Amino acid sequence: MGAHTQEIFRLIKAEWTLKNIALLGGYWLLTVFSFAFAFYIDALRNEYQGGYSPILQGFALGFMPWLIFAIPLFFRASHLFKNPKPLALIVAISSGYFVLIFALIVLYASIVFGAMRAQGFLGFIQSTRLQDWMWDFAMFGFVYLAGCVHGLKQRVEVIKTARDQMLEQFDDPIRYLHTHPHSNLEMNSHIHVRHNDHSERITISDILAVSSQANYVALITAEREILHRSTLTKIMKDLVDQGFFRIHRSHIVRLNAIKTLQGGRHPHALTLTSGHTFPVSARYRLGLLNALTSST
Repeated sequence: MGAHTQEIFRLIKAEWTLKNIALLGGYWLLTVFSFAFAFYIDALRNEYQGGYSPILQGFALGFMPWLIFAIPLFFRASHLFKNPKPLALIVAISSGYFVLIFALIVLYASIVFGAMRAQGFLGFIQSTRLQDWMWDFAMFGFVYLAGCVHGLKQRVEVIKTARDQMLEQFDDPIRYLHTHPHSNLEMNSHIHVRHNDHSERITISDILAVSSQANYVALITAEREILHRSTLTKIMKDLVDQGFFRIHRSHIVRLNAIKTLQGGRHPHALTLTSGHTFPVSARYRLGLLNALTSST
């Protein structure tokens, strides 16, 4: 038995709860009774003299493949979309399953109904209209899409769980920052800035933060602010490997200069060791927490 097949059986076993069995069985019975009743009413309009039971039996046999093949198709689709795979592979596997299931349905219907109608295998196939098989395509297409949604929801849950586990480290951000000094960040390089008609060589280790100010950026140290003719995006390229992180569209800070975070797992502001306070945008929050973890 292949690994994919084993995984499908594992998923089916995990989902095969009494509640799911009842839902699946109830949906199948409702479908059978609904189709049989509608067919029965139409038959009475055409002066049908028989009873409801034979019609119900015929629809139960006809819908049996939906009950048998829908479950593995659902979990096959769920497994494909829960675990990222190339689109070409997903299309190939899905097409293979549809062809296999359709072939099994044709085989089942031809044997069962061919015998009931005394037509034989080939006789039943020749007498069946193409539109009669479209119900199966529509049904299994719906089941497949439902499986895709189920798989994507599980994938989102996995991502959320991983994110929450990472964020648990920041229940006490002050304690975390004090016990993780980011000792692996090296600040040995310099940056040449031009201001007040002269150039100056600034040691990057002295820079605590950078803020955008119109056509300039302000290089913020513990003692002063130096205006530099540049953009925040451009200077970030020089600082990204030096332990800096963008926390706002207008602010970049050095990670090991952060003293406190306000907001816990969802920081909305931070304070540096120099006392400077900066806002933290929602779009950068998770990245900031992740950067603090990876820089230890």
